[in-house]
Formats: sequence, structure tokens, C-alpha cells
Amino acid sequence: MVKRQVMGVVVAQVLARVTNPGIQGDENGEVVDATFYRPVPIYTPKPRYPRSARNQGVRGSVGVGLTIGVDGNVESVWVVDSSGSEILDQAALDTVSTWRFEPARRGAEAVSTRTSLNVEFQLR
Repeated sequence: MVKRQVMGVVVAQVLARVTNPGIQGDENGEVVDATFYRPVPIYTPKPRYPRSARNQGVRGSVGVGLTIGVDGNVESVWVVDSSGSEILDQAALDTVSTWRFEPARRGAEAVSTRTSLNVEFQLR
């Protein structure tokens, strides 16, 4: 898990775990690297704390699910666990949808993957 805190917003990333590690053989007996490599974040701007939420003293944590495509772009985002504030939930979705990753890989092949993360909005 990677955590960052800037200007009252904490982003905790929980990326896909390594599964099916190791070298395997294909149908022709050739050695194939079947290790699953996690996506690596390369562009992750911090969410802006919505002014209206800040002025009202609203804070919370948004659980966000996302699908990362083979090109490393975020293909879809959704709320897994709401903060209780539509304003904070939307701010988290808007920001995470702009993120970019080095895509997940199975061996040398880029693959689409799903993962989740938390975006915390904390007043200071």
C-alpha cells in the first residue's frame, strides 16, 4: 500500500497483488514467464478538496474501484465504499479517472486489471 498526504488529502493505493508467479511451460513445452506484475502508477495528481465540502467541514474516505487497461489508462472508476458525501465521492472519481499507470503484465504481455484504493479527505 502506498500512502501520500498533501493539503489534507490522503491517497492510499492498494494495487493488484502478484498472483500465479513463476515460470511455466506452454503447449509446445516452451518456457513462459507467467508471473503477474502489478500496475505501476506513473501519473497520479492529488484530488482537490472541494471548496464547498471544506467550507462545510465535510471529511471522509472514499473507496474507489478502477479498471486499468492494457495501455495503462483508467478505463472505468466506481465507488466501492462511499464517504457519505456525494461531493467527496465525485471529487475522488474525477481525479482517479485521470491517473495513468504502467500496465499490469502477465510475463511480457500487458493485461487489463482491476484494483481499488482509498482517497481520504481530512481537514487541517
